[in-house]
Amino acid sequence: MKKIKKEVTLSLEFYKGKQDVKKGIFEGNVVPPKHLDELFIDVFASTTYDFESDDFVENGGIDLQLQGSNRAFRELGKYLLAITEYDTEDPRYHDHFDGIQNSDEEEKVNLTIYKPFR
Repeated sequence: MKKIKKEVTLSLEFYKGKQDVKKGIFEGNVVPPKHLDELFIDVFASTTYDFESDDFVENGGIDLQLQGSNRAFRELGKYLLAITEYDTEDPRYHDHFDGIQNSDEEEKVNLTIYKPFR
C-alpha cells in the first residue's frame, strides 16, 4: 500500500462582532456549511452478529453513520476546521444545524457542534 499526500488550500470564513464576557455578549459566528441538504445522518442501535441465533442482535451501543455528497463533506470539513480557528471569548460557542435528513428521508437529526475546548 502506498501513502499519498495531497495539499489543499482553504479560505476559512467568520463573522466578527462585539464581545463582552461580563455581559455575556458574543456577536459573530463561523460561516455555516453549505449543502447540508446533501448530508445524511443515521443513528441506530448498534448490532453484532450472533452465530448461535444466526442473526444480528443489539449490543447496547449506538451507531452513527454519516453519508453525503462530496461537496457536502467538503463544506462540513471546512466548517470543522474553521470552528477550531474561530477566535471568540465565548466559552461555549456552538452552532445548531437542525433537520438534517437520515437516509430513509423520513426522520430528521438535529446536529449541534461545539467549539473544541482544548
